[in-house]
Amino acid sequence: MHKTKIKTIWKGNTVAVNEFEIKKGIFKGGLRIIYKDEFMDISSDELLSIDMDIRGRTFKDKWKPNKTYRLIDFNWEPNKQHQLL
Repeated sequence: MHKTKIKTIWKGNTVAVNEFEIKKGIFKGGLRIIYKDEFMDISSDELLSIDMDIRGRTFKDKWKPNKTYRLIDFNWEPNKQHQLL
């Protein structure tokens, strides 16, 4: 399971995860999103079902303007089943 820490919960219930973290989670059998002392697990099957072209919001890289990345939003429900937005 791949672990990633987030710094912000948007609007009190949404977390944004970078697409490369999602890809690492797929290869390592799942993703654990950590915020402070809480966490939420997402299985690799659920990660595989995400269509990043539809779900992801695209941004330009701050340091490499020619590069872009996507953020995928999840409902933040620590220690429970999550809900993909």
